Amino acid sequence: MHPQPRREPPHAEKDALASGRTAAGERLRLLELAAEHVDDVILISEAEPIDLPGPRVLYVNAAFSRMTGYAPEEIIGKTPRLLQGPGTSQETRAFIRERLSRWERFTCELLNYRKDGGEFWVELSVTPVADENGWYTHWVAIQRDVTARKREEHLRNEVLSRYELAVAGSQSGVWSWNVETGERYRSDHWKSILGYAGPFEAEAPDDPAAVIHPEDLARREVKLNPPFLRGDAPDFAWEYRARHRDGSWRWMESRARAERDAEGRAIRVAGIYSDITERKGEEERRRERAERDRRVAEVLQATVLPPLPERPVPGLLVGGFHEPASDEAAVGGDFYDCFPLPGGRVALVVGDVIGHGLAAALSIAEVRFALRGFLSEDGLDDPSAALRRLNRFLVESNELQHQWGSASEAVAKARPRNSLVALTLAVLDPPTGGLLLATAGMEPALVVRVGGDAVVETLDAGDLILGATRGVEYAAVRATLAPGDVLAITTDGLTEARPDGGAGQFALDGLGRALGASAALACCDIQRAGREAVAAARDFAGGSFRDDICLLLACRPEG
Repeated sequence: MHPQPRREPPHAEKDALASGRTAAGERLRLLELAAEHVDDVILISEAEPIDLPGPRVLYVNAAFSRMTGYAPEEIIGKTPRLLQGPGTSQETRAFIRERLSRWERFTCELLNYRKDGGEFWVELSVTPVADENGWYTHWVAIQRDVTARKREEHLRNEVLSRYELAVAGSQSGVWSWNVETGERYRSDHWKSILGYAGPFEAEAPDDPAAVIHPEDLARREVKLNPPFLRGDAPDFAWEYRARHRDGSWRWMESRARAERDAEGRAIRVAGIYSDITERKGEEERRRERAERDRRVAEVLQATVLPPLPERPVPGLLVGGFHEPASDEAAVGGDFYDCFPLPGGRVALVVGDVIGHGLAAALSIAEVRFALRGFLSEDGLDDPSAALRRLNRFLVESNELQHQWGSASEAVAKARPRNSLVALTLAVLDPPTGGLLLATAGMEPALVVRVGGDAVVETLDAGDLILGATRGVEYAAVRATLAPGDVLAITTDGLTEARPDGGAGQFALDGLGRALGASAALACCDIQRAGREAVAAARDFAGGSFRDDICLLLACRPEG
């Protein structure tokens, strides 16, 4: 069959073909222009089967030279394999070979080499292109430089590896979270904590969060997401329960810090997690012991600090006022006492032992009963003699406690003792109003003389706190309490009351003014007067005391 002669198309057809070629050429020009101005490399090669020497490169855009250092003519007509150095893994090479042999689109990451020998990582996306008959004619490859990301991942993995080695000895695991990508990492130490190590590892849940108690998981989202990620909280700490393989709950703790951007928002978070079940158990046991001690101390303090009878002896009114610094420290070290002595006299005591709780209650009992014994032994004329005996007793007790502690910690802990005690002791003769007062480390006492305009006098017999050192010679001061006068003895919790951030204190002057201004004293209503004085100090302090307070009032009623 002879070939048909070529037939010139009519003028209309010729114009249409020319117009089509022009439009196609314009589109091609625009595509080339775009390709030359993108940052990613665009590479087009022949669609040669993989078992041949390799497809030859037909085109590269300008980004190719910027990324690799090769000029276009150094790669055109050659295989792109020249960019792949020995750093490309055998697994990656096998993956590429398989996809090319099956004419499939694929994406992978490659370690390539620039002309100067420098390494760079690319994300490679390769697509086969077919003609109108379905025959593959070209490969189109797009390469994006991901060196910075790979370097960051490598450094992060390196840090995590070192971190895991560092915390391995502490039986802790590490975790991280890329806030931007959502990628999370957790070392496998949690499996051994929850019983899934060894032969049971296959039973471990795919997501560790699946074993976290739902209540604790909800708390994590509330605590982690808003404040921590915004930068309002510098650190993240979260305690939670995780179910062990045997069905029990283990207590875990996660702690973390965040890498933040210039505006303080978290970019990445890394931290550790550890099993704190034993610690939580010990905390619970301590709470139970503290609660038991608190109950015992309350019973003991109720015994050693009972409500005072308003008339302990004829011719005398007494009021005692005690308030702890807070509900948590309901058993404090402040105490008062009032008891009759032979000859119609009465002892008035206000003291402050160091500490709170059971130890303080035991010390109060010890000091209170020892003082009663010393008063009986040393006579009633000079209460300072009783303080000297009490000081010697406390110093010797402290020395003995030190010896016990050196010999046996168990014995020392079984006998808690507060050997330092501030104390004021007054001996009053109600019929005559004669008063002897001795003080060890306490605020001076006040005498409010009610007749006419109230006058406040200070009785200062101050000396060293009891139990600090041997040989202190305590002295007593004398005064007379006239009918209607009020003796006020207080601990420093009341006089040192001050508002938050305030420099001023309620002080003895404040107590004297509160008592002197009380109309209740005119009728010897010391219960009301005492309540008003304590309320004035509390109001001055902003509604609560920072230390225990104790106030003792004594009055010789007129008539």
